[in-house]
Amino acid sequence: MPQSVPRERAMQEKRFMIFGVEPTNLAQWGVAGLSTGGGIGAAVWGMRWLIEFAGGRMDKRADRLDADMRFVVEQLKSQIDQLTERSNGISNRLGKVEQDLADCQKKHASSEAEVLKLQAILQGQAASREHAQLIVSAERMEHMKESK
Repeated sequence: MPQSVPRERAMQEKRFMIFGVEPTNLAQWGVAGLSTGGGIGAAVWGMRWLIEFAGGRMDKRADRLDADMRFVVEQLKSQIDQLTERSNGISNRLGKVEQDLADCQKKHASSEAEVLKLQAILQGQAASREHAQLIVSAERMEHMKESK
């Protein structure tokens, strides 16, 4: 077992000490080296594990956020596609409605022209009927005068 020597005395005598213990033979040196190396190794391994654990937790959180973001983006893309298809359908329908409206306006204009033409004919017929009635009246008057 290594002997304990006070630190001040060891410093005065220029002795080598490990954790306050002065190794005096090779076996003590080996045990002291192993215990020192094991302690430092365990501390380094523990710190490494702690850093990897914390880093892994951060990576998992980032992965979950990335997955959630991908889900949101995919949903938005599908909604955009649906709205684009709907918009295209509405645009096609609007084009058809506008074409039908233009056809109706042409037919309406044609019908209005036909109505005006028929009104003119009716006015002409009314005038000719009036003229015919005047002729018939005049003939009757003449026939009545002759019969008297």
